[in-house]
Amino acid sequence: AKIKMEDILFMAPYSEKNVTISAYDTDPQSERYGLPVAYKLSSGGYGGSSAASPSSMMQRQIVEVHHTRIIHVADGILENDVFGTPRLEPVVNRLIDLEKIVGGGAETFFLNARGGLHMNQQPETKLVDTELLETRMEEFTHNLSRYLRTKGIDVNTLNFDIADPKNYFDMIVSLISATTGIPKRILTGSEQGQLASSQDENNWLARVNERQTDFCEIQVLRPILDWFIEHGVLPEPKDSDYEIKWPDLRTVSDTEKSDVALKTSQALANYVNAQGADMVMPPKQFFEDVLGLEYREEDLPNAEDFDPEPEPEIDNINDGQ
Repeated sequence: AKIKMEDILFMAPYSEKNVTISAYDTDPQSERYGLPVAYKLSSGGYGGSSAASPSSMMQRQIVEVHHTRIIHVADGILENDVFGTPRLEPVVNRLIDLEKIVGGGAETFFLNARGGLHMNQQPETKLVDTELLETRMEEFTHNLSRYLRTKGIDVNTLNFDIADPKNYFDMIVSLISATTGIPKRILTGSEQGQLASSQDENNWLARVNERQTDFCEIQVLRPILDWFIEHGVLPEPKDSDYEIKWPDLRTVSDTEKSDVALKTSQALANYVNAQGADMVMPPKQFFEDVLGLEYREEDLPNAEDFDPEPEPEIDNINDGQ
């Protein structure tokens, strides 16, 4: 049935946490064999299931929806088109390791930064009040007292080597970067006070563009547009085909524009001043293939507009005359 744009009340995204598949197509002769037929969506629930005032807070509801009203998006699919790989699953263990290193490093520094004390009792010393000594040690340890009184006991400082977690941190971040495809300086540059190089930025923008064209367009955008076209929300394109153009991610700075203009002018000057260059490469090919510009012959100056200097005449001089 054909519908209009105003007939669509809303569109809402649902994560796999709030969606379960209630039925599959089990007919081997069906085009949708093995794919979901119906879903159960868990909607609402902003106030929780035990909200005191159901009238003011939406209760969680389970709604069963037919597959024709669902755009199923699965990322990282391999053997089927239903279940993919969650984005964080490949790196979740590394993120836990990173949390351990950061937390463990801070705890180790707190415990060992002050070092320790070694108390050596002289053989002839006899402790009379051990409880008093323990109290003084606790006061010294907890910064309640900055001196320690002892009798017949030598106190020596124990220095501990505190491991530097930086190398382990960098190793784990490198693994996360390699797994996700995000350049390391793009991933953590602002946090470490580092600036990403132009190569890192180009690699990341290429990665984003690949994500747009290979996933977002194929798995998300085109299925939605095809659904709109099929149901009459959007007009059917000519030849039943349409093209999706993504915005350019790279913004050229004024410095880069000036550099391109300078090099273009230099290339054009070298081409014009080179004798016989038009015999090797016609001007139209040079403009379009090398400079990437539109070749408009009508904008070029005409030959009659020039007044070339006449060539000097050379008199023939005969020997002996």
